[in-house]
Amino acid sequence: MDTVRDFLATTSPWSTQVVVENRATTPVLVYLARSHTEPTADNAVEHCVPPRETYPISSGWLNEPRATLLIRTKPNEAKVVRVPHSGRIFVDLAPQGLNVESPDVADITDYDDPHAVPGLDTMPMVMRKASFQTEGQEPEDDAVLPQVAAVSENVRIIGAASDLR
Repeated sequence: MDTVRDFLATTSPWSTQVVVENRATTPVLVYLARSHTEPTADNAVEHCVPPRETYPISSGWLNEPRATLLIRTKPNEAKVVRVPHSGRIFVDLAPQGLNVESPDVADITDYDDPHAVPGLDTMPMVMRKASFQTEGQEPEDDAVLPQVAAVSENVRIIGAASDLR
């Protein structure tokens, strides 16, 4: 049923085009909710926005002309972003995760169940031993650090093992 609904949404004459500009050096997961009244990550289309890229998202609609997006921003926080047609969303690194803002008329609110929205850990989070997977629990000192999304190929990490040759 979701496949049929997704196909109809993409071919709908009523669609909302939004742009997510990822200013971070790691990919960001953005979920396009299928329901604007009860958005959940389980009932959404996952988009992985590449690092330092501008990424278009198309949302077909019948009742709600705004695209409803879910973004995990901190270990204990997620945002619901409702964006009108041709709206822009900017995602930046923050010490505890990600910062989401819009220069357009977008409604950005807290999501009630942030732990239900998956996310990719950022380097500042890993350095602070924070993770979206820890669900707000402090990791122990001997805990294994979480996996971090790979950086893009045009980013060079100074002091990496490849620099020691």
